Amino acid sequence: MEHEQMKGELDEASLPASLPQPEPVAMAPPDGILLVLTTVGSREEAGEIAQALVEERLAACVNVVADCSSTYRWQGAVEQADETMLLIKTTRNRYRDLGRVHTTAQGQP
Repeated sequence: MEHEQMKGELDEASLPASLPQPEPVAMAPPDGILLVLTTVGSREEAGEIAQALVEERLAACVNVVADCSSTYRWQGAVEQADETMLLIKTTRNRYRDLGRVHTTAQGQP
């Protein structure tokens, strides 16, 4: 009795001899790529910052990650807060200007 092919299993004879290779999206910029992680107080604030960073071309992409709980030391006491995480994809040359957008979004000069 021959081996029966499982449902969903590929038959190697049905595959093309050579599969197309994906093309690279882009070359890395000469100033290097950075992945910046930060947290903010709300999802709304995270969305505003993400929008501003991409609009101003300070980030190629910003992921707003599900809410998280942060534990940290502040003024000598251990604190906890619910926050929203941002994953910001940028370059070394644009890193300095990220803080400007972050503080402006928080209403600071």
